[in-house]
Amino acid sequence: YHLGLLYRDTSKPEEAVKCNKKALDLLNNRKAEGDVVNTMYQQMAQILYNNAGNTLREELNRSEEAVEIFGEAVKNLPKSSTMWTLLGDSYSQDNGIGNDEEATRHYKIATSLDPSYAFAWGHMGTAYARLGNYEEAITAFKACLDLSPQNTKSRINLATVYRIQGFHEKAVNEYRAILAYEPDNVIAKERMQNSLGAIAKKRRRGETIEKK
Repeated sequence: YHLGLLYRDTSKPEEAVKCNKKALDLLNNRKAEGDVVNTMYQQMAQILYNNAGNTLREELNRSEEAVEIFGEAVKNLPKSSTMWTLLGDSYSQDNGIGNDEEATRHYKIATSLDPSYAFAWGHMGTAYARLGNYEEAITAFKACLDLSPQNTKSRINLATVYRIQGFHEKAVNEYRAILAYEPDNVIAKERMQNSLGAIAKKRRRGETIEKK
């Protein structure tokens, strides 16, 4: 494990992954032999799976191998919402293999195990939005924001879904919420002006403006 950290810190991700995999083999063997208590196993295994899988996915662009690592992780740690979320990430289009439908399945498991896990809700919303399932995306983003009101990425993404649906007033409300705690957020400022412009055009044409 510590050798893997050393390789990671010296920009040798391939060697770091090998060390993490070897450490996992040793840890799983010790668990099978009854030499490690369950709580200690869960803590150490999560760290090792996380390090190996994320290095494969984010640094080495080997998402299929990351799917294998996190697939093994959820078999050994079936109640870990973190591992289920990372498996979903490995399937998603964000540094994953590009299967958002499969990703949402794993995010659902993660949130069923831990409904308070905001990141899983946020990632689920992003995957649903890419699939064009906007109502499901809105539900997931709102769940994330109920738990983590200052999750800017999810709030931006929620506003984007509202804009796609033509609900610019709702989008403006989300951008204003962001600017209340991040007054210099350039994306929120620019997109709010775009939505305000769209609202003004609707008014000039005499179209109905959606309720806030």
